[in-house]
Amino acid sequence: MQKFAKYNLQRPSKEDEEDLDQYEKKCFKRLLDLIAHAPHSEDANRASQWIKQDKNLPELLVLKSTPHDTQPQHVTDAESKPDMVAAFEKDWLSGKDERKVPWGCIRLAGEDASKGKTKSGQMQQAATYLDLLLLARPDFKAAFGLLISEKEFQLLVGIAGDRVYKFTFQWTSRITRQVAYTLVYCLYDFPTFQDSSIIMTHDKATRICTYTFTLKVKNKEDSKPQQVSCSRFICRYAQGSFGTRTHVFVSESLDPPKVAGQPIRVIKDQLCRKETRFNEVGILEAIRRDGPVPGVVELVHEEKISSSLVKNRETVRLGFKQEGDPFMSIKTPQEMLMVAYDALEISRFLHAEPNILHRDFSKGNILCVKDYQKARLPSPVAIPPTQTDQETAQTSSTVVLTDAPLEAQGRKPSFIKLLLEKSDDPQETSTLVIDFNRSEDLKGRERNTEDAADRTGTLVFIARTIQKGGPLDPPSRGYVWLDSIPECPERYAHQHPDRSQKFAVVPDKKLTVSPSSAKDRTHPWRHQLHHDAESIFWVVVYWAILAKPAKSDMAMTPAQQNKTTTQLPAPPGPAWTPVFPPSERSDEEFIPPSIWSALTENWESRDELLSTFRRRALHPSYQSLHPLIRELASYLTTDPYWFGKYNPDDPRTDPEYIHECFQRLILQFVDNNFNKSFMILPIDEKGRMVE
Repeated sequence: MQKFAKYNLQRPSKEDEEDLDQYEKKCFKRLLDLIAHAPHSEDANRASQWIKQDKNLPELLVLKSTPHDTQPQHVTDAESKPDMVAAFEKDWLSGKDERKVPWGCIRLAGEDASKGKTKSGQMQQAATYLDLLLLARPDFKAAFGLLISEKEFQLLVGIAGDRVYKFTFQWTSRITRQVAYTLVYCLYDFPTFQDSSIIMTHDKATRICTYTFTLKVKNKEDSKPQQVSCSRFICRYAQGSFGTRTHVFVSESLDPPKVAGQPIRVIKDQLCRKETRFNEVGILEAIRRDGPVPGVVELVHEEKISSSLVKNRETVRLGFKQEGDPFMSIKTPQEMLMVAYDALEISRFLHAEPNILHRDFSKGNILCVKDYQKARLPSPVAIPPTQTDQETAQTSSTVVLTDAPLEAQGRKPSFIKLLLEKSDDPQETSTLVIDFNRSEDLKGRERNTEDAADRTGTLVFIARTIQKGGPLDPPSRGYVWLDSIPECPERYAHQHPDRSQKFAVVPDKKLTVSPSSAKDRTHPWRHQLHHDAESIFWVVVYWAILAKPAKSDMAMTPAQQNKTTTQLPAPPGPAWTPVFPPSERSDEEFIPPSIWSALTENWESRDELLSTFRRRALHPSYQSLHPLIRELASYLTTDPYWFGKYNPDDPRTDPEYIHECFQRLILQFVDNNFNKSFMILPIDEKGRMVE
């Protein structure tokens, strides 16, 4: 029981011990029946009712058997059926859903070990419920679970940022009654395990859980922090229960709370290690040295909360000004490619000006901005939603403001809307880059071997060499092939004469690499700008592979795809992810297994995918994207590591070379196909299925 006591799962006090005799006589057996999954749930819950009355607690905790019910409203859209669930009576749904409760209200989830699973499988399932519970309950610092068998029960305690602890108790042990009493009491009164700065409110009518935060805002003129209440926030994203647990909340209000006159539309809570060399606050401050940068999220508030149950971790709470929608919610290839182009422009600008390397571009870190607000206004004003926006407001609630100054002299990335003559403002962008917690400030510090070996990124989107931990080996044939730099589009050359001159078109080149020199690793290798370009490439590929038309009758032949149109079909609903198929569907609905495994397995499979990417990898309605993807891929087949080592005077050795090639190709493709039918054909919200 030492580990048990370590995390303050308190045993009953002496006063409680006196109550135990009465407790055991009246209803302890019923409580054990509950934990043992007995069918008499009404008797079992009398035990919970007794504790409520005895301790004068405001709510009644109700435990139900739920093996056949998928509990709703998980932040990750996970579908799971815990065998037993505990929640307060007021939060359980009614009618045919009486055994369902939103995940944001669950206080315990357990597994019945009597089913036909292996012991390891049972434990894994029970631990999965704890993972889901810690993601669904951002206000919990720890979560409880149970694994029940005929002879014993195992109490599982999941500590956020740490691991799952297991404690086994025999039903015949005397300590079992103390544990059972303490467990139920803790499910009622949760102060040690709950973050008091977050209050959850459940709206039973909408089944939505909202959160109220109490921010501690430092005032330069007053040493005592001021408390600011931020209400009506909805959790939109969660990951990493037992690592760097992260929750992202979005304001439900068109008039969000303000700190120092600046609106807070997004709050991010992240359970970070103390004294890490990565500092998102420092990175964002470095980016804004000369004012806000368009396309980069702006930080309004930051504070650290040292209440974690893990000694070397603390919660970093950040408040941001802008909000966007996930990359996977983008509706059309046209919009997707424009967002990708601007993401390349932003990463390139950050590297050149404030010397920041993002290092973690993924489908979650590139957002799509839906509305544009000019920054000349003295203070940001929310744009009221359109009728279409209002129809989706309950699930989206997205109002996005881009507040960068238009006269940011000397710090002016130029975005694709200007180049396509869709805007007169060079700083209008549909892209918002977020999550700089793994980024690096390259200015004023010597990058060491630790930097070089650090494999930072998100699987599927991480550059192949970063996942490998070193440069790709040159082909066994003894040479590598350097592709020519693409032709520079006229509009691009006009806007970027310096780039046009620096990256003048050069022919293909064969570069010999001897076996002995290929083994030489004295040339420095580390995370570079071109690795971020490759990550953005994989985001584009991921979107394209999953895309399918919103309606089956909208599937098009290649001839129809290339037909020019000005009619934009109505967009579908929210973001989508791959799902498993029902029994009967067209082959077009499926992602070929070989393609999906190549994309998701490892760096070697993705390396092979670059040279074997076929049209059939895409839905027929979007196969016109194939030539562009193949062309982009051709610039990644040779690792740029070898460029600088053997070809130092070639423009292809420049850190921005891959970005330059990608931006020229994407811009030309979008310009040539802007109003083609396939470019504005909206995708289905669920995406293609994994066979």
